[in-house]
Amino acid sequence: MYGAVPPTAAVASVPTAANVAADPEQFNEEDGEDEKAERQRYARMTPLDVVEAYMSLKPKARGRVATTKAGANKPKSQAKTWGDSQRRQFKAAAFLFGKSNGGKPLARTRQEDLNQFYDQLNRMPSTHHKSARHEPMTIEDICVEGADRVEEAEKRGETITFTIGLDVGTINRHFANLKKLCAWLASKTTMRTLDFSDYILMEEERDERTERDPYTIQQGQELFALRMWTGSPTLDGRFAKGCGGRIWRDAVYWIMPIVWYSGMRREEACKLLVEDIGEEDGVPYFGIRNTRAGRVKTAKSTRKVPICAELRRLGLLDYVAAMRAAGEEYLFPEIVPGKGGRPLRDVFFNTIWLKIKPLRALIKPGQAVHSGRHMVSTELKALQTFEETRADLLGQQIGGENAVRYAGATRLQILADVVDRLPIVTSHLPLPETINLLPKHLRCARPTRQSAGRRSRG
Repeated sequence: MYGAVPPTAAVASVPTAANVAADPEQFNEEDGEDEKAERQRYARMTPLDVVEAYMSLKPKARGRVATTKAGANKPKSQAKTWGDSQRRQFKAAAFLFGKSNGGKPLARTRQEDLNQFYDQLNRMPSTHHKSARHEPMTIEDICVEGADRVEEAEKRGETITFTIGLDVGTINRHFANLKKLCAWLASKTTMRTLDFSDYILMEEERDERTERDPYTIQQGQELFALRMWTGSPTLDGRFAKGCGGRIWRDAVYWIMPIVWYSGMRREEACKLLVEDIGEEDGVPYFGIRNTRAGRVKTAKSTRKVPICAELRRLGLLDYVAAMRAAGEEYLFPEIVPGKGGRPLRDVFFNTIWLKIKPLRALIKPGQAVHSGRHMVSTELKALQTFEETRADLLGQQIGGENAVRYAGATRLQILADVVDRLPIVTSHLPLPETINLLPKHLRCARPTRQSAGRRSRG
């Protein structure tokens, strides 16, 4: 592990992240007492301790300090800083790894610790730490519990509403954050050399076209034949098999058709406000922008997306009018998180999509809400729609300076013609005779779940 030293040279005892394999608390003999104490302090930090130190010293990680008044003396441009989601994800990697290694100092991490962590992430249930009971449990115990629950459900013929093993993107993110944290810690104290290459799928190994399969027309027809669109005798019965009964208009009913007929991102559809629905030159549209409900992903994401004829036939504009008359602010208030900072898309995914997914036979691994957006892009490409037009509809950045700087956004009427060419898979659904809203007591923010596990992440 040590570099070769010429025979005539004195061996310098300079521990670094690249050449030290011994005790991480050994120091350079030339270090002063204060330097030794500081290195020793970092050498004894747990993964969560290191995260707190990192985020307290890194301006980007700390985020932007709010002004006393919104927008007061705001400069034209500001340095990019981490958002709440990025900070949570960074802490989550350290939280999980700290539980995996038994609370051992991060500086003492060995390659076998990373191997064990990778194995556990691939066996961990997707519902990990959703319950307070997981807080005192080890990662291994949570993995075993998840496997036991799957086995019991299969024996009883019950539907399994969670998956075993985190998806590749999530594992990539955890290891990328852990790698960044270890690299920073190695600049503060001594650490063993760690190889992260086996745990992170590099960009050149990924084919973005096959990462997430777009929905097929047949899959769309299967999806919209479910009870939440065809009718159910009760609200709770919407997530059972069968058909017939009453149809309620809410996030359960609208999010997937909106994604299918617009190509919106999941968060863009979930965070819509009543005031985001407008009209321009006779074309009704969704206004995608930064609002109190959440920010857009990129500057290019700010746009107007026409509401296609099929969504209007299904009664979307009548639903908007009914929500406005009811005094509602959010288009889908039932998926607003009770605690600030949690994306609405996650509430929708965990409380609605995970109940829809098991009802479908044709769904493939990895396909979820976002596959509807992929379907729109794929279909429009097949229809030979201009790339710039597709990018304007989907809120994407494409091309060089000629396509970006010197070309204006596609006119709304042209985009309206484009979305009306998307495959119609809801023609069997009836015209709404009445717009049945959720009862008032259900049109409110989700109650905040008490979770000791999440509180302990800082």
